[in-house]
Amino acid sequence: MQPDELPRLSQAIAEESDPSVRAVLLTALLTGARRAEVLTMQWDDVGLTRAEWRIPYTKAGRPHLLPVPHALVATLRSLPRVEGNPYVFVGQNGAGHLHDMKRAWDRIRVKAGIRDVRFHDLRRTVGSWLAGSGESLHLIGKVLNHRDVSTTAIYARLNLNPVRQALERNATKTLETAAPPRTPAVMRKAQKRVRSPRNPMSHNCESASSESGGDIVPVMASR
Repeated sequence: MQPDELPRLSQAIAEESDPSVRAVLLTALLTGARRAEVLTMQWDDVGLTRAEWRIPYTKAGRPHLLPVPHALVATLRSLPRVEGNPYVFVGQNGAGHLHDMKRAWDRIRVKAGIRDVRFHDLRRTVGSWLAGSGESLHLIGKVLNHRDVSTTAIYARLNLNPVRQALERNATKTLETAAPPRTPAVMRKAQKRVRSPRNPMSHNCESASSESGGDIVPVMASR
């Protein structure tokens, strides 16, 4: 996601009527966890006091311990707990967990004007924004629980802003260095042209002078 898209998404999430949907999307956006990991989050795996979330089963084949941002802790605290249901994001009629986010996600991304953004792009956004903030690939890999650093490098390449800024700085420096030096005489002449535009009457006189062999012939006004 691009920086100009995020405020629209945030507004659309805030206006969503289902608190569980709001919490699911904020969890994905603020932690970078995968959709299945978010939807199957259980209360026993979340330590709100310590602000930690232990994901027992991951794609990497190992448990993953994630810090939970304080803004997300407040959101999770506000969710009701259903007796006998271990899941944080409860499914329909209080049974199981949320399974299908397609309709809710389609509704929100249409409202935000980001129809081409997929749910998984929220995870990509976390990785690319961390890279754009100058965080190391090792740290980003730990956040996203990557097994291979080459996978993390893909997320780093998604954020072009640091690359763009570096190229802009280099282009400016290159063009300034390549520009021909301006001597004081050239600069004075350029300033004179700007400050004193040529007088049209003097141009006419010069033309008349050249046509008459050099002598300016005065023209008397007829009475």
